[in-house]
Amino acid sequence: MNELILVVDDEPKIVKLARDYLEQGGFRIVTAADGMTALAVAHRERPDLKQTACELLRPIVLFGDPATGRAKETDEPRPTLERKADAFDEQGMVSLFAARPRKQSQETARSLPPDMRQLIVDLRVDLPTMSLREIAEICEARFDRRPSHNSVKMVLASGPPPSINTRRYPIWEQILQPAE
Repeated sequence: MNELILVVDDEPKIVKLARDYLEQGGFRIVTAADGMTALAVAHRERPDLKQTACELLRPIVLFGDPATGRAKETDEPRPTLERKADAFDEQGMVSLFAARPRKQSQETARSLPPDMRQLIVDLRVDLPTMSLREIAEICEARFDRRPSHNSVKMVLASGPPPSINTRRYPIWEQILQPAE
């Protein structure tokens, strides 16, 4: 078996009883006498463990403790605790396990207009070997505004679905009479 179990209790006799019983069952046991020690032990033994995220937020969410006090206890930044507690209030336990969802950006002067975004996606379908910078040059010629190659890359990763499914023109080598 050799699974790891963390036993946490402030009563040493209970910790010893649980440890002895579980070790007889073939489990590896680590112990802690309080919640803060348990967090440190859990993080040391299994840094990927999601329980530590839950334990950081539990006093804030369940008991309404201020994030400032919890930040001092855990050395976690106060804004981080507040953000995680807000996410927990909105999404529940899922917020502890899922990656932070990206907020949809609203249209601003810096964002690309929808028709430019659509052109970028369609150009990739029509000419898959075209570089990001070449796509940006075509956007500049058409819209009088040149997006950065990073913006083109972002649009290709998360932009609208292409409005065309196949290439509009055959590849040069496949044209029978290219002079026409």
